Amino acid sequence: MLAAIFVTASYANARTMMARIAPPERMTEFFGLFSLSGQSTTFLATSSATLFTVWTASQRGGMIAVMLFLSLGLVGMLWVKEERTAAA
Repeated sequence: MLAAIFVTASYANARTMMARIAPPERMTEFFGLFSLSGQSTTFLATSSATLFTVWTASQRGGMIAVMLFLSLGLVGMLWVKEERTAAA
């Protein structure tokens, strides 16, 4: 339950950040891509966790996939600019 609270808060923070940094004229495109990427990673993350759990025969091994996705997300955030682009 605690994990669900933190994940829900992170989704809310991600949407707020998206609203702040997306160019106003392309807001719908950015939110569409945001939604698509969220849905695809949900599928990939659960499948990866299942495969790692089966491969290692341990639930701890399944957490490798979760840590991998979190690490990739952290590295990806290094390229995100926090200021909004100027409107044309």
